[in-house]
Amino acid sequence: MPLTACVLFVRNEYSDIAGWMAWHLGLGIDRLIVFDDHSTDGTWDVIQAAAQVGPVDAQRSDMTLPNAHLRRQAAWRAAVDHLRNDVDWIGFLDADEYLDLGEHESAGAFFGQPCFADGEAIAFSGCLFGGNGHALRPRDMAPAAFTRRGDMEVRENRLGKSFVRPAALPTGTIDAHRLDIPDERYRNASGDVPAWDGREMPADWRHGRILRYGCRSVQHTIDRLADMPVTPARWAQQRVERDRNDHADDGATRGLERARPFFETILMRCLDVACMRLATMGHPPANDAPVPRIDPLPDRDDARDAAEVTRKPWPDGVRVVGIRAATGPTLRLSPDRTVTTGHGGASDLPPVYGVIQGSTPQFVTLFAADEGPVRLSGDSVAPGNPLLRIVNAADEHVGLMTITPPRFVAAPPAGAGDIAADRLVCSGWEHFTLVPTIGPDAVPSLIDLPTPRDPAGLSEAELCVWLGAHASLPSFDDRQRALAMLSPAARHRVQALVPALLFAFL
Repeated sequence: MPLTACVLFVRNEYSDIAGWMAWHLGLGIDRLIVFDDHSTDGTWDVIQAAAQVGPVDAQRSDMTLPNAHLRRQAAWRAAVDHLRNDVDWIGFLDADEYLDLGEHESAGAFFGQPCFADGEAIAFSGCLFGGNGHALRPRDMAPAAFTRRGDMEVRENRLGKSFVRPAALPTGTIDAHRLDIPDERYRNASGDVPAWDGREMPADWRHGRILRYGCRSVQHTIDRLADMPVTPARWAQQRVERDRNDHADDGATRGLERARPFFETILMRCLDVACMRLATMGHPPANDAPVPRIDPLPDRDDARDAAEVTRKPWPDGVRVVGIRAATGPTLRLSPDRTVTTGHGGASDLPPVYGVIQGSTPQFVTLFAADEGPVRLSGDSVAPGNPLLRIVNAADEHVGLMTITPPRFVAAPPAGAGDIAADRLVCSGWEHFTLVPTIGPDAVPSLIDLPTPRDPAGLSEAELCVWLGAHASLPSFDDRQRALAMLSPAARHRVQALVPALLFAFL
């Protein structure tokens, strides 16, 4: 199969860059070359973390060039020259653009079709998606968070993006919408010669397209205003023009399934990098002191003074519980590893257990007896066992709340849907009972956490000391509990210490 590469030039996209890389790795793109234009929000840290676990080349733009346009052109040209003899196809995308290859299983299968054998460039039509009403930045990948698009006739859909055979690309300026390739050598995603009108062509989504998320959340757009060469009034007008939510579109579902393992791997590496940096800090600086940055990554085998950590004994040890919904059923594990209520004759499914560690009785970690992954619909995109906060409710019931974002788990009765963490209030369907049980032999090994001096939660100093006192990083479940224990003020300060790396976890 042909080898493929994507080139990205990016600045300040910390909330979406992990998803962008995971999506295209899930498509089977063989190489990602990501040029960071000296981001100030932690985007570069996420790119570097991804480069440690996948075929991602992390590069930075040439700041001797006076503007972003020239730096982008230099980055694209450098990527083409570097990969000219290594890949068969190379594409040029922006951070809000995701290649969608429809029913094709991989990029290699798509680009290896006979209809492209005599082509030198392929133009994919754009497909403009709206903001889905999101005010805040979603933590999931853009194709999962934004599922409503505009009409095919939207003008922006006529502007596509191109992949090209590197050897066929002449020198000079690269226009990724329409490359300097003879018309007869150009193809659209269906294998036909595009009907060009300048840089535009009629939208054709039959066999492939570019998912374009130019609007995204209101928070994202406001944060980007500083980098936009437009007035606030013009920005507002552009947002209205691009916030198109006319049609539901779940065509990206197959791509999400392939991308999810890559996304989780990148997020886990981001968590590891963040925790290693925090561990070396020992005690973060005072609020008015400059924030240190540690680069390159610290070596966990380095000798360090283990600071004293005040530990709370666990008088009750570890408790294992079954979880029964007030609507009747016990929580169970579906074949796709998602928590379910077991309605509809599914009572033969294996149960989902909870484990509560003595030093953190306010949290319960869900797990399965076979030690495989457990997923909860609506929970954080972070991988690993779901962590839920236990909230007292009426009639000796409890509510179970996710950490990020804070949502109550609901277990509707039969015929009203399945379990999901998507409620803002805790009432009947959100009530559960924690039933003591012996549980399986294999139980997540949770260690004791420090007792915070502040009733509001752990400080960033206490977190750093706890991490630094271990010769190797604690387990994911333990780190997840520790992050959940941070006070609101400490959360903000930790995010400043390791920008972007913990976006999915805090």
